[in-house]
Amino acid sequence: MSTISYAIIGSGSSANCYYIEYEGEALLIDNGFTFKELSRRADALGLDLEKVRGVFVSHSHSDHMKGVGVLMRKLSIPVYLHHAHPQSVIPGKCPIPPVPVTPGRSLTLGPFLIEPYETSHDAAHSINFHVTAGGRSLMVLTDSGQVTEAMKSLIARTDILFLEANYEEQMLVTGPYPYYLKQRIASVYGHLSNSDALSLIGSISGNSRPSRVYLCHMSDTNNRADLLEGRVARELDARQDIHVCRKGSMHAGLLETDEIVD
Repeated sequence: MSTISYAIIGSGSSANCYYIEYEGEALLIDNGFTFKELSRRADALGLDLEKVRGVFVSHSHSDHMKGVGVLMRKLSIPVYLHHAHPQSVIPGKCPIPPVPVTPGRSLTLGPFLIEPYETSHDAAHSINFHVTAGGRSLMVLTDSGQVTEAMKSLIARTDILFLEANYEEQMLVTGPYPYYLKQRIASVYGHLSNSDALSLIGSISGNSRPSRVYLCHMSDTNNRADLLEGRVARELDARQDIHVCRKGSMHAGLLETDEIVD
């Protein structure tokens, strides 16, 4: 059997980046890191950035794309961007024109089938991605204030789910943020809460997919890993494979595919 390698290079309020590799080729979803920091983290995880064939951008907030321009120039790779975004949204010069993508319209890059889908967030043209290779699928679902039926349909055929658990409701309510920002975060155009994430996982309990869920994109101010881990232990089936991604942490894994390598 062949395998897909994947990694959360970073996820949270500061910078986000996801890596997926198959058959010697790789792609990135988002990059909020400097090239130096991205390279350091990739080395620590044993990832080869030279295998990256393109970077897919979910939305224009800096923690997801401030390192995209340098990355495309350093590696001479294209950036895949919502078709309604102007090229100027990419920081710095663009030696390669961005490749436009449209939610609901799949595209291929090497061995990957990528399905962009709409998210509900307060950034123009906000999307995220479902990636299939070798008969297996991975999905990033972050930066969305709600989970739609279209998202649930994609989750039903996802093996590895990177799922936002951004804030604990009570911590947000009593925390230091101004009222308008609290309202934005908790709105349908904000982020998924711990309760939102756990409710979604609970609704798919017993299904064969996803086989593993990473709870990520946690707020530095309005969430705590130990609190979320406690809720996971109390509220979810102990047999479910759930990983809480602590602040600054990196995670890597392998996913066996359906394809047989001679």
